[in-house]
Amino acid sequence: MSRTLILLRHGQAAPAAGAPDHDRPLTEHGAAQAEAAGEWIAAHGWQVGAALCSTAVRTRETLRAVAVAARLE
Repeated sequence: MSRTLILLRHGQAAPAAGAPDHDRPLTEHGAAQAEAAGEWIAAHGWQVGAALCSTAVRTRETLRAVAVAARLE
């Protein structure tokens, strides 16, 4: 059995605008990028056994959108 490691960067995040970097959410474009990544994972038929994710808002939003689009939930 071979294993595949997927490294994924978060989607485009909103400008800091005075908020802490950790709290920056995805933009609409970033959410669409995350959804497209999930669709790509699903199209390749990959199964995800584990995910490591930062606690930053934008990374959590990315992971959630990828999971929904890839039908991992």
